[in-house]
Amino acid sequence: MGDLLKNKFDIVVRDLDKKDLFNISDRVKEISSYGLPNYFDSQRFGSVNFENSNKFQFIIKDLIQKKYPLDKFKQNPKRLREMLVFSYQSYLWNECVKEILKCNVQRLIKIKYSLGELFFYDKLIENELENRSIPKIFPLLSPNLKMNPSEEGIINKVLIREKIKLEDLDIKESGNFFKAYGREVILKPENLKVYNSERDELNRNKLKVRVCFELPKGSY
Repeated sequence: MGDLLKNKFDIVVRDLDKKDLFNISDRVKEISSYGLPNYFDSQRFGSVNFENSNKFQFIIKDLIQKKYPLDKFKQNPKRLREMLVFSYQSYLWNECVKEILKCNVQRLIKIKYSLGELFFYDKLIENELENRSIPKIFPLLSPNLKMNPSEEGIINKVLIREKIKLEDLDIKESGNFFKAYGREVILKPENLKVYNSERDELNRNKLKVRVCFELPKGSY
C-alpha cells in the first residue's frame, strides 16, 4: 500500500484507416516533445455518487454556502465525504489549468468529459510552451493557500466563476478538509511506444495499433 510509483498502459486502438496512422505518428511526436495537460479525468469523478447524483460540485458548493445541512452531510460515511471534497477540489484545479492554457496557447481544442469541457493544444507554434508562462507546478485550492501573483490571477477567475471565495473552502466543521499540495501542470508519458499497424480482426477493412506508455501515480 502506498508504494505505487507509476502505472503502465498497454492499449489497442482500433477501427483505423491508413490516414489515421499518419495522425497517430504526428501526435506521438508532439506528445513526446510537449506532453499533455495533467488534468484529473473522468476516472476521478465517475465513482462519486451522492444521493443518486454525480453533481458533487453542487453538493459541496451548497455546503460551503450553508445551503446544505451540515448534519445531513456528516451522516454519510467519511470515505464518501472525502471523495466528494477531493472531487470538487480536483474540478477546481482542472478549471485553473484551463485558464492557464487560455492565457498561453493560441490554438486550443475542446474535449468533452463528465464535467464539461477540457482544453488541449493541437498544433503548437514552435517553442510556444517554452516561451510562455506555464508553471511546472500549480497548487490545488485550499483555504490557507499562499499564492504568487500569477497563481492568484488564475485562481480568482475560477473562484469568481464558481461564486465562492478561497476562505469558503474551510469546511473543517464537517470533519473534512481541502488539503494543500501541488500538481504538475504538463505531463509527459514515459516510454511511449507505438507498434506497427496490423489488421483489425474486429472491424472489416480496418487497422489496429498497439500503444504502450507509463504515467506517474495520480495521473489520468
